[in-house]
Amino acid sequence: MALAVEEARAAADAGEVPIGAVVVHEPMDRATRRPLAEPRVIARAHNRRETDRDPAGHAEFLAMKEAARALDAWRLADCTVYVTLEPCLMCAGLMHQARVARCVYGAPDQKAGALGTLYRIHEDGRLNHQFEVTPGVAEGECVGLLRDFFAARRARRSRVIAECEGPRTGAVPGATSQKDGASGNATVRADDTAGNGAGDAAGDAADDAASDVTTVAGPLNE
Repeated sequence: MALAVEEARAAADAGEVPIGAVVVHEPMDRATRRPLAEPRVIARAHNRRETDRDPAGHAEFLAMKEAARALDAWRLADCTVYVTLEPCLMCAGLMHQARVARCVYGAPDQKAGALGTLYRIHEDGRLNHQFEVTPGVAEGECVGLLRDFFAARRARRSRVIAECEGPRTGAVPGATSQKDGASGNATVRADDTAGNGAGDAAGDAADDAASDVTTVAGPLNE
């Protein structure tokens, strides 16, 4: 998970939502369930949705694809996926399809979590594969990364709005009201344009998906 957190920090540095993932391979003897070799990291990735303009550019999705290339196999039966945020339906579905052995995640996702929060894909008996899930590992650090990222993003938006509005002293009433209204509309448009140009890292959906994580009420899981 420490390596996944490193990837999350790299995502933040790249202007992406700070989510990182690592895949560890530990080959097991099918009969005895004893390890055949030391566990090793075979893949690591972070969010690249904005960079690649890719809706599937989630950290764990990319890491699992890299792991499949490393093993030259689509089955990841002896693999554990570590990810800093609870996987969504898409990524949990890929874990099912890849037959992963386990997923370890940090922060729960109140709006999209599919491994315990909203859905429990990993233990759905209607599916032909179930896998273990360990939640809440390094949760405080993972939540903190998301909270700091979105706090900085909102502060940046506020600064852009303030810069676009400029000083409002000495306005002439009545005759300039229509001009002021048009200026106000232009300010909103300028805010949108400047916000995008300033490198807002995540789309609105990602913002919403992580916003609940950053405002978790009550104690965090140990």
